Amino acid sequence: MSSAELQLPSNLQNALEWLVKELGAWIGRDQYEMGGGTVLAARWRHRLSTDIDLFVEAAKLGGKEIDQIIEGFRELEVRKEVSALETRPQQGFSCRRENTPVSFFVTHAVMPARVSAEIIQCVGIGTESSAEILLKKVRARMIRNPRYLPRDMYDLIVAHVEDRQAVEDVFGILTVEECKILGFDARRDAFQVTNVERIVAPSYPQLIDPFENLVRFARIVLAQELKAPELRELEGMRRKVTSN
Repeated sequence: MSSAELQLPSNLQNALEWLVKELGAWIGRDQYEMGGGTVLAARWRHRLSTDIDLFVEAAKLGGKEIDQIIEGFRELEVRKEVSALETRPQQGFSCRRENTPVSFFVTHAVMPARVSAEIIQCVGIGTESSAEILLKKVRARMIRNPRYLPRDMYDLIVAHVEDRQAVEDVFGILTVEECKILGFDARRDAFQVTNVERIVAPSYPQLIDPFENLVRFARIVLAQELKAPELRELEGMRRKVTSN
């Protein structure tokens, strides 16, 4: 059975094809996957995303090999093929290819099904599951973080319509203590979703305008209290968004 293909906007597709080609000097494209909000956006068409995030499991690539890749990208920065290079020894790097942020990092899988059956069109690299992507957002940028990013909350809220199983998988993996922290955040008076980030081409426009809707649904979702009436309200906000 052939894998389903996800289509990216042309600027991201070009940046990804370039990145895959450069990484090919050290690692095959079948050894890593694409994750992040761009994969969710390609899957759900719920917003547009502007960056490329690639991940390789620690068991597939050692720290020394990662450092070799980092050195290679330092040379690319010297040649001005990339800019704004930031590195973490034995972990990976991020940089900009023209106007597109790209990154390549080691990951430690938590979800039993970390990789989905979908691949990225033209380059054929695999993609992380929606649950794996959402779990990273929750653990890395929500738990013990007093200020939530709008795109992360938007993705987690929309997932209740687009892939409810992924949401259930995420909260099934979180520990009791982690769920308590999220629930506490949802109920505290000082709870904040930063209103400083533009969500591009949202297919749920009423979820972010007025902004108070995003905050209201964020509280409900983090407390795991989304009921049928709120779900129907969310479904009613859905409209089509194109990929380009």
